[in-house]
Amino acid sequence: MNSIRIAIRGHTRITVRDHHGNIRLRRINPNIIVDGFLAFLAGVLSGDEAVPTDMKYIAIGESDDPPEGPAQVALEDEVMREEGAPSRVTSEDGVANDTYKVTATFMAGEALTIVEAGLFDDDNAGTMACRQTFSAVELKATDELEVEWFITFGRGA
Repeated sequence: MNSIRIAIRGHTRITVRDHHGNIRLRRINPNIIVDGFLAFLAGVLSGDEAVPTDMKYIAIGESDDPPEGPAQVALEDEVMREEGAPSRVTSEDGVANDTYKVTATFMAGEALTIVEAGLFDDDNAGTMACRQTFSAVELKATDELEVEWFITFGRGA
């Protein structure tokens, strides 16, 4: 029997803009794909997940505890969650539409130190697809934070 391995990799691009729209920070971070996302994908293929485009909510948090690993189901200290705009894009590998992208924008409203982010299928709880921790992103009350989440599907080794 022939088999093909499929690789899933993810990363985020975080952009902080000041109240004038000037970019203060732009950073790309890798993340982990958690077990809940693998089950979610199987549910999409089987029809058990009725609305696969629900995986569009990005949450940010203030806990720098390292990721627990693929079994993790939530952020450690979530402070905000926003509905993002999902789309498909072409990765740097050049395979058309091989990457799922979600973009969400957060208005800080108060000074925050963000060090974790996650992608979910619900606006309150739900299944987490990915989580990452990163060095502190300091937000001023008037800052805007844009998080772009990329999940690329490709052939594994």
